[in-house]
Amino acid sequence: MSLDVHRDLALAEKSKNEPLYAIASDGDHLEAERKRLGVLHKSITNLFDNKLIFAPVTLTKGDHILDCGTGTGIWANQVAKVVPGDVVVEGADISRRFFPSPGENSAVIFHNLSTFDLPTEWENRFKLVNQRLMIACFSRPQWETALQQIRRVLSPDGWVQLVEVQQKHEFSATHPKYQRLLDMLHPMMRSRGFILDIGLEVEEMMQRGGFQNVTRTRRAMPIGEWGGEPGREGWAWLVGAYGGMKDAILQAGAVESGEEFDRMMREAFEESNEIPGLAHDMEVICGQKVV
Repeated sequence: MSLDVHRDLALAEKSKNEPLYAIASDGDHLEAERKRLGVLHKSITNLFDNKLIFAPVTLTKGDHILDCGTGTGIWANQVAKVVPGDVVVEGADISRRFFPSPGENSAVIFHNLSTFDLPTEWENRFKLVNQRLMIACFSRPQWETALQQIRRVLSPDGWVQLVEVQQKHEFSATHPKYQRLLDMLHPMMRSRGFILDIGLEVEEMMQRGGFQNVTRTRRAMPIGEWGGEPGREGWAWLVGAYGGMKDAILQAGAVESGEEFDRMMREAFEESNEIPGLAHDMEVICGQKVV
């Protein structure tokens, strides 16, 4: 039996309600993570021409939308402003730490629960389910569970849309210092069972899991000054993500010290500004529940 299979079996034994978050989001990291989520939402939205809904779904009176892993609820709140007023928008997250406070005006209904264990009474409830950037949260077995749960709560002919960042890149020839960051990141990701070629594997999981009309599209997010404001937003998002994963990267032994980590980040930043062309692919995977 391969090491990968042994690892996946071990991860499968973990609680299905226990994502393997690599990005620190509690204690001193709380506000940094809140800021990162805001930058990330802005970057993705700008990259896709301010489009929030990618699936070819038609929403009518009484339909429900679910945002899994909603975080601050920023996507759900913005969607609630553009869909018909009689469409119900709900957000779910295993942690409520980023939910809007009771005093904030929100048209979204928030639920403190796990994507791995959605309520039984939600079966066939949602016309659209949205989920973004769980690449550093779910192991391969957990992805399988999440997709099963999402399909169960989708209404007949409902759609799911997933937004993920591709990690299977090779920048050695053009941006070797940035490649060193990836070489530092990937051992930590593999140790937790995360999927590097996320778009392709999730697309195949969806097809095996009964979704139909599955599509996968991608756009390149520029990184660095060469990309103008989108490039600066892209770098700000990467800084937040790498900063949040710093402890996990150090624990995995992928870099010798925090000082070396910081130096590698600085060198990659300088390189991204000196050599144009650095970009990361963002992928949107859509699928439909047809019964």
